[in-house]
Amino acid sequence: MDAVSGWHDNGAGELRSRHTYIVRLKYASKRDKRPYFISEYGGYNLAVKGHLWDPERRFGYRFFNTKRELEIAYSRLIRRQLIPLIKKGLTGAVYTQLSDVETETNGFYTYDRKLLKMDEGLII
Repeated sequence: MDAVSGWHDNGAGELRSRHTYIVRLKYASKRDKRPYFISEYGGYNLAVKGHLWDPERRFGYRFFNTKRELEIAYSRLIRRQLIPLIKKGLTGAVYTQLSDVETETNGFYTYDRKLLKMDEGLII
């Protein structure tokens, strides 16, 4: 059970849950013996014209202009930050969201679910 899903964890629940945006992904305190789980990370933003809920607004934590820029940044995030945490005890991680949601354009898919923003092989 994830009691807080990343915010203001007071030691309840079965997981040490954390949301990590903007700052480098890192391992949680070793004093907490619960399994460490990054319940949200990423937030990488690519607004795809013609596939937006509101073309005037978008939200995310890092913004990219092209599919290639997004793929490079996402790949670096996984290789340089997420994978090394496995050796330190990371038990799981969940990317921000599967698809864009209204003005949040930081999903793998566009708001209309018609376009995958990165090559499938990179995220599977």
